[in-house]
Amino acid sequence: MKRQKPILKFINGGAVYIGKGVSTKIHNHHAIQLTISFKQTFEIITPNRIVKNCRFVIIPENVPHQFNCSLEDYQVFIYLDPFNKLSQLLKNKFSLKTDIIIANHILNEIPPLKKWLIMESSEIQLLTTKFIELITGSSITNSSKDIRITKSIEYLQNNLDKTIKLSEVANFVFLSESRFAHLFKLQVGIPFRRYILWLRIQKTLLSFLNNNSFTEASYDGGFSDLSHFYRTFKEMFGNTPAAILKN
Repeated sequence: MKRQKPILKFINGGAVYIGKGVSTKIHNHHAIQLTISFKQTFEIITPNRIVKNCRFVIIPENVPHQFNCSLEDYQVFIYLDPFNKLSQLLKNKFSLKTDIIIANHILNEIPPLKKWLIMESSEIQLLTTKFIELITGSSITNSSKDIRITKSIEYLQNNLDKTIKLSEVANFVFLSESRFAHLFKLQVGIPFRRYILWLRIQKTLLSFLNNNSFTEASYDGGFSDLSHFYRTFKEMFGNTPAAILKN
């Protein structure tokens, strides 16, 4: 069974794109990137080397790279904020620094991965976490969800059209700033301010997909202007919103 159209799904402190590959020029971005191809191989180019016949590559943050692939094959692209708990598992396992990691052999060891092409998008958060836990041999300790953190996330989602301060949200859930910041990172897996940034990107893209212009959408997401959104998006993904959304 083939997926009929691409999807872009945001997870806590990251995003997953599943669809036909997008070849790129040399670029770098703030997110750690994992790219998996299921049928045909792809080529990855860095300032230090050219690697052909790749099926799975892990790219540390801020490492320049170029991606060449068949436009007919489906790939999975995982983008993770470097502060994400899943990023820390990858850093510990693969000693991510300034070079890419070619991990083709891992695909033969992780059968559930192939389900990504036919699964429902609502499962991506869980499967991404399980996949990274499997390839690293480590797991994230999940504490019971604190109702105050649940309420704070709802507050953020409802107020993205304005500037949000940590003190404001901490007061909303009756916690000190330091206690709230610690509890938020512990339960969500990413620092408070980084989480807001991912929420803003997500809301902006959803607004655009609801037929608003990028300018209107950037304001909906709480960015100061369109240029601010473009800079933030390219920093995270290494490409423009238009280049990714054209699929």
